[in-house]
Amino acid sequence: MWRLTRITNYFNFERGISLGIGDLIPSQGLLQAKEKALNTHYSTCNEYIQQMEKSLFVCQPGCSKEETLETKILNERLIKV
Repeated sequence: MWRLTRITNYFNFERGISLGIGDLIPSQGLLQAKEKALNTHYSTCNEYIQQMEKSLFVCQPGCSKEETLETKILNERLIKV
């Protein structure tokens, strides 16, 4: 890792590339989009939890209700990210 960092720094120095703290701070639009995505996913996961508590969804073969819930939540995260 140390060598990779040194090579990258040398490459950036030779090409005149510089990064400032302003380049690393996310914009307001990006922060709002992140907040919207998080809220959407949290609400969907909360719906899954409510469905499980009310026994409204079918368990996957060989899985308990909790395992099925975990799978649905993980799939939600993987599909929409």
